[in-house]
Amino acid sequence: MFKREKLQRGKMESSVTPLQGDQLVSVTVKVNKPGYVPKGVKVRSRIDEYFFTANTPAKNLNEMSNDPLIVSFSPARTVRMIK
Repeated sequence: MFKREKLQRGKMESSVTPLQGDQLVSVTVKVNKPGYVPKGVKVRSRIDEYFFTANTPAKNLNEMSNDPLIVSFSPARTVRMIK
C-alpha cells in the first residue's frame, strides 16, 4: 500500500515488477473526499464513497502518489488458488 507520508519520490520496493506506461494496473484506492475519482482512473467497483477498486495506466501511479485527495492506494496482487 502506498501512503502519502511514507512515499519517497522515485523509490519503489525492489519486489515490485516494473510496469510499462500504458499497461493497466488494478488498484484499490482510498480518498478523503466523498465520490472523488482521480484523473485517469476508471472505477471498477465502489466499496463506499471513500473506497473503491479501479484500473489505471501504470504511468498514472506517480501522479496518484502526489494527489492530496488520495489517502492511499495499493496495486492488486495475483493470488494463486491452492488445490
